[in-house]
Amino acid sequence: MNKAKATNMLTENKFVVSVKGQKFALMEVKVVLAHIFRHFDLTAVDKKEDIVLCVDLILRPQDGLRIKIRPRTFTETKHENF
Repeated sequence: MNKAKATNMLTENKFVVSVKGQKFALMEVKVVLAHIFRHFDLTAVDKKEDIVLCVDLILRPQDGLRIKIRPRTFTETKHENF
């Protein structure tokens, strides 16, 4: 095996590991967000009209989003047809 081919294989290997790591990290973020959304109520503090948007690589609020986070209250409900 020549040096160029060995270097190419090493680079491809790093790319595969990197992609797997990114997928794992994205899955971790999804799990954390699902946990937050399941156990907490989130409500916006600011009205839509008051938010100033900033055009960057993505469209985002200029000063961030202010939210209220309250623990959810779980009540016993009877589910029929489930």
